[in-house]
Amino acid sequence: MNLVAETYEDVAEKALDDLREEVGRPKIQHKKMSIYT
Repeated sequence: MNLVAETYEDVAEKALDDLREEVGRPKIQHKKMSIYT
């Protein structure tokens, strides 16, 4: 159970890093928007 919790936190941390990069790089944000559509 503890291992799963740690993995979940790690994934959330990576997601936050991706969001920060998106804010700093419009090109990446545009790519992600295309994927969502």
